[in-house]
Amino acid sequence: MTKLLLRWFVKDHENKESPKVRNRVGRLSGITGILCNVLLFAGKLIQLGLTAADLQAYAGNPKLLTVQGTKVNSFFFNTSTKALQAMDANKGNVNSVVLSSEDFRKALSLAIDRQMLTDVTVSGMPAYGLVNERYYYDVHNDVNSSYRLSEAGKKAICDLYGVTYGEEGQYPTVEEAYASVTGYDLEKAKTLMKAACDKLVIAGLYTAGQEIKIRIAWSAGAPNTEAVAIVKQLNAFANAAAADSGFGTITFEAVGNVADRYAAVPAGEFAMGYGAWSGGSSAVTQIMQLYCDPTAYALHEAACWEPADTDLTLDVEGELVTLTWQQWANALEGTGPYASASNEVKLSILSQMETEFLKQYYRIPLFSSETATLLSQRVSYYTNNYSNVYGFGGLRLMTYHYDDAQWAAHVEDLGGTVSYE
Repeated sequence: MTKLLLRWFVKDHENKESPKVRNRVGRLSGITGILCNVLLFAGKLIQLGLTAADLQAYAGNPKLLTVQGTKVNSFFFNTSTKALQAMDANKGNVNSVVLSSEDFRKALSLAIDRQMLTDVTVSGMPAYGLVNERYYYDVHNDVNSSYRLSEAGKKAICDLYGVTYGEEGQYPTVEEAYASVTGYDLEKAKTLMKAACDKLVIAGLYTAGQEIKIRIAWSAGAPNTEAVAIVKQLNAFANAAAADSGFGTITFEAVGNVADRYAAVPAGEFAMGYGAWSGGSSAVTQIMQLYCDPTAYALHEAACWEPADTDLTLDVEGELVTLTWQQWANALEGTGPYASASNEVKLSILSQMETEFLKQYYRIPLFSSETATLLSQRVSYYTNNYSNVYGFGGLRLMTYHYDDAQWAAHVEDLGGTVSYE
């Protein structure tokens, strides 16, 4: 297959009359990716997808374009004590029952330095919530209506981490409070680890000092180098938090070739999974359905709780309203009781739901996915600022600085290699 793809690439680029020549994008990996690099430098590609290692090489290059995707990569769990004990007995885990402790899961979240984690991925933005800046509440009327960047979206994260603002708060404004959030608090993580260990020992679920090994359902294929790097960091973070807590050594393992990790975790095959939801960026008010409506979606956290039977009380314009989580998830759309409410009311409801869901630590957000590409010296996009509506301007607004003959002559003058240093 690799040979066929390369033959197709080269043949197409040799045909100087083909419109595909001007629009070809290199998006292959491995050995093929290396050869795509060669094609870019030879002036044969318009754009090349990059890896984490490439990002360091091209950092600051004006032809480097990054786009934050809609995915927020997260860890999700099976917190059922019985299921975890069964996995410890026959699924290769050792003391994964510790994940039944909310204190343990919260400590794990606070122990993760998300900025450090992004250094080993192709993703450039730590994530603290269920969605990132690419989710909009009124995109057809306002291309800047990002939920995450709204006051309600920022408040959700501040409330999750206990960061206050206002007259008696830690910061004057929600913007400053939100900007201060890192998601990392090793001292608090240590305190929670100690509390978790003490409670688990008293409950007879764990013996102090014993090792902990937790297999993570990671991917449909074999774990790649990024997975290895993330898990290495995770092990370091977890053990730093668990030092002197009573817990033994904690080891996480990325397991690949899992046909459906999203189903395997709630089914009790794995205690923990790694993955993300994506899409629906123009309908952020529907996002909680993914976590709270089992009739609409197969919930990744299905083994943790029953949202259809669990009540949640929220403040709606000064009135306390109680519905089930499932009812709240559908309250902002269709025939829901708040479907016709103002954006301000909808965002307030969504903000409270996001905070309360994340406080259960059934899911731990890590970082936003991001794609990075290197654009050929031959072309420029209309803008380098990506929009959810019009991208960089698209091919119709792309500027070609050379026609085919001029470009070929330019590359020849350069000695056959275009520089991107």
